[in-house]
Amino acid sequence: MATTIQVEDEWSSEELKKSQKKDSDLKLIRNWVKNGVRPTWQEVSRYGTTIKGYWAQWSSLCLRDGLLHRKWESPDGVSAVYQLVLPKARIHQVLEELHSSPSGGHFGVTRTLARHESTTYTPSMLTSGREMKLPTDLMLGRPLEETEERSLPEFVEDLRKRMDRIHRFAREKLKIHSDKMKQRLDTTSTETAFKPGDAVWLYAPKRTKGKSPKLQSNWEGPYTIIKKINDLVYRIQLSPRSKPKVVHLERLAKYTGHNPPDWFVVEDPPPRTEDSVIRDE
Repeated sequence: MATTIQVEDEWSSEELKKSQKKDSDLKLIRNWVKNGVRPTWQEVSRYGTTIKGYWAQWSSLCLRDGLLHRKWESPDGVSAVYQLVLPKARIHQVLEELHSSPSGGHFGVTRTLARHESTTYTPSMLTSGREMKLPTDLMLGRPLEETEERSLPEFVEDLRKRMDRIHRFAREKLKIHSDKMKQRLDTTSTETAFKPGDAVWLYAPKRTKGKSPKLQSNWEGPYTIIKKINDLVYRIQLSPRSKPKVVHLERLAKYTGHNPPDWFVVEDPPPRTEDSVIRDE
């Protein structure tokens, strides 16, 4: 059984289809899915984190009525939900509506005051060259060296130099952060991490009253890989009669012990035909 998350009334299917095609990232992903050919990691590594994220979810992406969807399966694999992949234009509209709502205003202020982990600067500093004035600043004032009078040309020149310095430093920090993310993804990303039939341990820490956490095992298993949903998500099962689970790759470790479970029989995939390829209308 499959269900589809409905498209909002103010955005029709045709409008969403056009918006997806205008989105540079989604346009590229749509072409890959339409052709049914997944590019290699070497081809994808030159793109940004958005493209890499969709690439990792390749097995969950599909085209339905010409719209790009992400498929979410239930743990037992009986039912599925198809989530519409929204273009950036629609995401920005939702964020604007959230920030303009009475309950969402504080969310935008909090994000403006918080320092970004990658750049180490607040959004206010990156956009205006200074921190926002808080109510306490208006009540108590600022230090004298920050309030000295300057002519307009001097103020503009100082602001320009400060903004250039901030943006140069932020770009350097972003490059370092991006390189670290790429290195971490390169070391953990693999197209054949696990395959159906492999025995794995599941990281599932538990706490039992009266026992020291240090003396308790955080791993369960061995489980058996039932299906690879995408590069990051797998369906596993402990025994033929146990309930299957859908878990992230980071919670799995290869089982190297003796007598691995052999109850699961790996079936050969059906031959690929032209009818099995989902094509855009």
